[in-house]
Amino acid sequence: MTYIYTPDGAYPISARDIQAIYPNTSFPRDEAQRDAAFAERGYHRVVRADEPAYDPATHKAVKHTTPALVNGTWTLGWDVVALTQGELAANLAAWRQQATCTPRQFRLALLDIDLLDDLEAMVANLPRAVRVEWEYSVLLERKNPQWDTLGALMTPAKTPEDIDDVFRLAMTKG
Repeated sequence: MTYIYTPDGAYPISARDIQAIYPNTSFPRDEAQRDAAFAERGYHRVVRADEPAYDPATHKAVKHTTPALVNGTWTLGWDVVALTQGELAANLAAWRQQATCTPRQFRLALLDIDLLDDLEAMVANLPRAVRVEWEYSVLLERKNPQWDTLGALMTPAKTPEDIDDVFRLAMTKG
């Protein structure tokens, strides 16, 4: 556990540090009594707040570096802040590298959003290598650039973000 010295805001300070400052003082063993004795000298226990809930896709929790007095208790808290554009882009790139689904899941997602017939009709007119990949793949990977190409060929064209949404939906299909 840590303490703050409230007269000057020094933090963090351990119980051992306080005892070293007062070498000729015998502090109680009982935690509550010891904290009271420390408080008489300006040292107050700091409680660490639990990390708050947040959506890691859009936000992050940042731990405070100095405690604040909250409802009479010195607390080391958190802030929830929005991710920067750079962090969002890095997260999206990392997600695209690992996102996969089965062809069945992908087709069910397309069916849900009324795109299955359109995509199958389009694929039927593409080179044989593309048709073979579409028909016989065991696992579909979002990182494959063919998805963005296929999306751009659709009418209306689908953006990379639209393709991400299809993969996200597909990944929810059991």
